[in-house]
Amino acid sequence: MSRSTVYRQLDPLVDCGLLYRDEGKYSVTGGGELLLRDYDWAMETIGRDGLAYLAGSTHRAGLLKALNAEPLRSRELVGDSVSKSTVRRALRGFEERDWVVRTTSGAYTTTSNGDEAIMTFLQLLETAEQTQAKAPFLRRFGQRSLDIPRGILSESDLVVSTGQEPHAALNAVIDLTKLREAHQGTRKLRDVRTVVPIFSAVMYDVFGSLVDSGTQMQIIFDQESYREMRTPGNAHYLAGAFLAPNLDVRIHPESLTFGFGYYDGAVMVAAYSEREDHDAGIVSEDEQFAEWVVETIDDLWEEADSPTRYAVDGIRSALEDSELRSKLTELQDVVKR
Repeated sequence: MSRSTVYRQLDPLVDCGLLYRDEGKYSVTGGGELLLRDYDWAMETIGRDGLAYLAGSTHRAGLLKALNAEPLRSRELVGDSVSKSTVRRALRGFEERDWVVRTTSGAYTTTSNGDEAIMTFLQLLETAEQTQAKAPFLRRFGQRSLDIPRGILSESDLVVSTGQEPHAALNAVIDLTKLREAHQGTRKLRDVRTVVPIFSAVMYDVFGSLVDSGTQMQIIFDQESYREMRTPGNAHYLAGAFLAPNLDVRIHPESLTFGFGYYDGAVMVAAYSEREDHDAGIVSEDEQFAEWVVETIDDLWEEADSPTRYAVDGIRSALEDSELRSKLTELQDVVKR
């Protein structure tokens, strides 16, 4: 097979976000990994024959879905785009695979095997759609995409930062959590948990009001963000995080390429990649999605270290600068009050 033939076969998969192409070499993206995972699951659940049978017609999945919803007679399945012969052949194929049975009233209804077949097939279709719809995020999220539970990606919205909107992800969080209302005192967040993989003075200033309002917050800084916060110009942020009584802080031992945020049930997942110029994320208020985010943050929390071992170095960095020394004194006075 020639190189040009390979490119013609694989480049469409690059265009839809399932593969990367870098200097003639191909690799699977996070979206590609996710689709392969669910394809293997579908193959194990309903088999190659069942999957091929449903995918081999534009009508079969729709007919089986209709019977899964309620018992129907064959004539009730006939429509403008579905002929009697098409319905008859489909029902025969369903019966051969033990997906439907005919009741005493003459209606057809799905068996447990049929229920499983159509639910599995529809989930695979949803995964295929979502890997394309959320491709910018999944490309950046990489292998961790495999951690996303099946069926929840559709309950999220995509956010992509650009050169014109570099803080698009942050703005999405502000809108999702109604943080502006919190600034105005008309809303109070009670439970905030975040994984912070980058240093952003803009972000810290925005969420500083939550610290001042007494919101209970759990924060995990990765090594990169912690390193940036230790510099003299930024160390007052680190000192403030360590000293605030309503902040529970840990330092992750690795530099992370993703961030998580939980805000009273609203969640944000952001991802970064050296291959991409800007970050991308997904936001959601779905309960199952939020459960996954909380579980992931809890796992990262267990991997992270108490700031005790880092505190001395961090505070020492702050005290090396006379201007920062005065800021630290102000923070200590606030804490005492």
